[in-house]
Amino acid sequence: MERLRLAIAGGDIDGVREAAHSLKGSSGGLRLMSLHALAAALEAKSRAGDLLHAPLLFGELQRQYGVVYDHLAGRPA
Repeated sequence: MERLRLAIAGGDIDGVREAAHSLKGSSGGLRLMSLHALAAALEAKSRAGDLLHAPLLFGELQRQYGVVYDHLAGRPA
């Protein structure tokens, strides 16, 4: 997540694509489909050279990550 955040902040299209691809793979492997879908969207946008909505997508990705983290930690939603 930090790698992705830094790539977005720096406008690093290749960095966003690589980090999003990695996150997409790990979240898909764990069947965390909301995270997988957001990472896939970030990857697709970066492949197209479009980072305009990357901060918005990343914000939603962070929110979803927090939900998953809290659930796995046994915290109430």
